[in-house]
Amino acid sequence: MFGKVSERTVSAMIRHGMADESRKTVYVWGLSYILNTIFNISLFALTGIITGMLAETVLFTAAYIALRIYAGGFHASTPQRCCVFSLLLLSGALVMVSYAAKIGMIIYVLTALSVLTITFMSPVGSENKPLSSAECEKYRRKALLILLAEEMSAAALHYLNINRYFYVLSAVWTSLAIMLVLGRLKSKTKKTT
Repeated sequence: MFGKVSERTVSAMIRHGMADESRKTVYVWGLSYILNTIFNISLFALTGIITGMLAETVLFTAAYIALRIYAGGFHASTPQRCCVFSLLLLSGALVMVSYAAKIGMIIYVLTALSVLTITFMSPVGSENKPLSSAECEKYRRKALLILLAEEMSAAALHYLNINRYFYVLSAVWTSLAIMLVLGRLKSKTKKTT
């Protein structure tokens, strides 16, 4: 998304002796990655501020990323699509948190189904990140440990009647379960075509 800006910036740095020409590709990639990350964090923070759910957004993002790194799942084909898809995922999660108390038992059923999906499907590799059997075993173990830690946190939140943040973790697991299913469907579609 920031490829051209990164390219121009690095070229200017090389002209001014601030960067080495032989490492230009690495610098462009790194700067582009940093700018994309800053943009996404800003977009998520803005969404949290606009909705009045900044704390929920921060918790969702932290818990989701911690688990997603090892559980895997669907990946968009471009950074722009990833950004749009991530924003839609966050928005859906915030809506879920807003209405969770109103839908009662459905939230607990959805949570249980999501946790089971993550438990049995993790990890799901992607076209850009295929996993070896050793990586699958390692990532699965880490995903399940993180899931367990999040479940213990959710249980404590629920016990302490801090349900809003329990609902955030439920939204994390629901979102991730959707990503795992989509990732598995995408990989099966690629294999048949």
